[in-house]
Amino acid sequence: MTYPIAGKTTIPPTELTLELPSAPEAARTARRAIGALRAGLDPEEMGIMRLLVTELVTNSVRHAGLESGAAVGVDIRLESACVRVEVSDAGPGFTPQPRPVDPDLIGGWGFELMDELTSHWGVRRDERSHVWFELDRGPRATA
Repeated sequence: MTYPIAGKTTIPPTELTLELPSAPEAARTARRAIGALRAGLDPEEMGIMRLLVTELVTNSVRHAGLESGAAVGVDIRLESACVRVEVSDAGPGFTPQPRPVDPDLIGGWGFELMDELTSHWGVRRDERSHVWFELDRGPRATA
């Protein structure tokens, strides 16, 4: 998705804001909508962002105790230094608690994914619960 300027030049969008109804298809809808930002992302950023948005939206739908159809918000900003994503809902929120990673678990990998794939992430609470993450842009440091 690009926006024409003077009929000749196009600029890809750098922001995306979604209000999704809390429903099983919310994560799929968010993944598809992220495609509008493709021109501003490299393939690795796009893949990580799609995976983590899917995880966070799914968690809002499954664990926030929302009524069916209640809003799950997704806000994405592509900045020069990072990609910033925030998913919010009207649920009670939570405090991240470290837990031992058991490779035999079917679910519960969200914190591990956030720790491994993001530059920074966190949780905050105001009138809504927010989980956010950032992906630093540019060459990735290797350890």
